[in-house]
This record gives sequence, structure tokens and C-alpha cells, in this order.
Amino acid sequence: MGDAVRPGLWGKKMIWIDDGLLEQPTVTHDDSHDGISASDNGCVDESCLRQLVEDLGGDFEELNALVTIYLDQGASRVQSAVASWTRGDIKGLQYVLHDLKSSSAMFGVFGVSRIAAGLEASIRDGQVLETDIRALEAAFAASVSALPSACARLPG
Repeated sequence: MGDAVRPGLWGKKMIWIDDGLLEQPTVTHDDSHDGISASDNGCVDESCLRQLVEDLGGDFEELNALVTIYLDQGASRVQSAVASWTRGDIKGLQYVLHDLKSSSAMFGVFGVSRIAAGLEASIRDGQVLETDIRALEAAFAASVSALPSACARLPG
């Protein structure tokens, strides 16, 4: 892939290299709706999708297949997060939140990624609130329509 700088997890600038990735502390993603990179409801950063399709060699069919997998697995992960929280299964909750955080960031669904990251931090602090779990559900629900719409707007 070569060296490239692009937004990474939690909006930090990441340097992607062939052997791995190096994190830099500079924040590069802005939550503000700029009318260009964010989808209509602001929950998908289309620049991440453009980068992903470029990484896939311009294969939009592959992108759409990956989006379908993300949405299917993401829905299951959100349900698992709610169930784990309800049961008090902290390890299970940590696992699905970590998965949601990284997979959502890959597709530019930073709202879900940030909420999942915040919930992970809340677990470390010993205080996961129902309102945060409900916010995760709502953010993912918004991405279910926004992500395919954002993909459809990509040039190509």
C-alpha cells in the first residue's frame, strides 16, 4: 500500500505503511457537516468511503458487498452490546464495542465509532449508562440508510 496519511480511528491522523500503522495524535476528522464529505445526515464521512474504494482498486461491487457485511454484522453487534449490557457481561460488551469501534471507523461511520470508544472508556471507569447504549443503537440505526446512500453518491 505504501505510506499514506488518512483519518484513522477516533479521528486521529494515522500513517499506513506496508508493515503496519503508526498513530499520530493530530485530530483530522471534524464532526461538522461540511456538505461535501459528510452524508446528508452527517453520520458517514464519504472521504473514508472514497479511500476504501481506492484501496479496493475502484471495485464498487466489492465496496457494496463489504458495506452489506458491515451493516449485517453491525446490527448483530449492536444487539449483542445491548444484551451484554443488560446481562452485566462486561467482557462481552468490551469485545463487541471494540469491534464496532474499528469496523465503523473503516467505513467512515464515526458517530458509531466514537460512541463505542466512549463506552469502552466508560467500562474502564465502571460506569456504562443506558443512555449511552441507546445512543449507540440510534447512531447505528442512522447509518443503516446513510451508508448505502453515501456509497451510491460516490463517483464511478
